Amino acid sequence: MGYERRWDMKGENTLEYPRGTIHAADFSELNWLYVLFNTMEEPVRADREGGLIPSLAKEIKWLNEHTMQIRLHVTNFHYGQQLSAANVKYSFDEVQKWDAPPPGTWLNLPEGTTCTIINSNTLLFEFPQADGYSSIMNQMQV
Repeated sequence: MGYERRWDMKGENTLEYPRGTIHAADFSELNWLYVLFNTMEEPVRADREGGLIPSLAKEIKWLNEHTMQIRLHVTNFHYGQQLSAANVKYSFDEVQKWDAPPPGTWLNLPEGTTCTIINSNTLLFEFPQADGYSSIMNQMQV
């Protein structure tokens, strides 16, 4: 097992941690999905009825049919660094490079969606077409 250096958003080395293979003692055909769900977290999750449940998002606000503003909870990664809008933007940009992201409310955004940092805990997501969910969400407090 090797070690990987991690840098914070300022380019400073924060710590070293082991990297290697994840061994899952789960014989389900969906074990890859369980690993995915337990190693990353979305701003929102869907409940059984299709409603949105805040996860990393403290507040979701649709500014118009194309633009969603997300304000993040103040929380830390497992290694202590505070989550910031820059971390979410970095993750968003990396996922956009994938040809086929796995299923999930966070990964399957329409092609052409953009993410802009407003401040340290607020982002704007702009969608290429109007999102029908925006009118419903404006009536709900999330």
